[in-house]
Amino acid sequence: MNRLFLFTKRRCHIFLLATGLPLICFLFGLLRLAGAACFNTSFCITFILIPLITTGLLGLSIFCGRKQLPRQVMAIVFATLFVPAFLISLVYGQFDKIWRYSGQEAGQRYTEAEFLNELMPALTDIGEPLDMEYIHFRYNAFIFLGDTDYLICRYTPEEYQAQKAQLEKTYRFREDNITLHEYEFAPRAVLDGYQFRMADEIEASSPPFWYPKYMVLVGCSDETNQIIYLSYFDTDLDYITSIPDFLHTECGWNYIRSSR
Repeated sequence: MNRLFLFTKRRCHIFLLATGLPLICFLFGLLRLAGAACFNTSFCITFILIPLITTGLLGLSIFCGRKQLPRQVMAIVFATLFVPAFLISLVYGQFDKIWRYSGQEAGQRYTEAEFLNELMPALTDIGEPLDMEYIHFRYNAFIFLGDTDYLICRYTPEEYQAQKAQLEKTYRFREDNITLHEYEFAPRAVLDGYQFRMADEIEASSPPFWYPKYMVLVGCSDETNQIIYLSYFDTDLDYITSIPDFLHTECGWNYIRSSR
């Protein structure tokens, strides 16, 4: 009985050592999936499915039967499956995460974010909205991150017109087209009823933004009396082709609009 116990304990040690890398990959995948707004197939295959299959096969090999598959063979199988899938996930393994707050919580969370994000207006500078929503969107493509903050304010018609006029004093908006590498795009666009404009500066004393890595857009909707303040930060983004494409692919506009 004692020999059987030691033998089982030894197998457990072997199992833990043999499955260390697959289990680490699996735990990494679970952590990255937490809070994701969508599930990316290539990432799930690479960091969830393949590690689970490899761990299961290793478990069967170690615990079932006297003849065990050589661990070297299992390592080769894992590497053969994992490495190509990992390379694919670098290109297609995108995850999007959203933190959304409304009501009183929106004000509290936004105050914390505003302290860290000088691009966004202070709550004392947005008038008296009927309601507001604060959304933080993170574009997550493996090691590359892009962060977008939304402050969405709805006003009475009179307050909306007053705040819309105030925007011209607070921001200096770009008028001329912007050229980045070989791409030229207009710094304004109409999207889902919102007239978006790209800010060049906040007041006269502020330095110009670093396009397209660090910038601000403001969107106004005369139909809903809403103003959207949007700031974006991603040091890895080199160019954009248009404002609508930028909002959809980098700023999660599809998720923002689908919930409104």
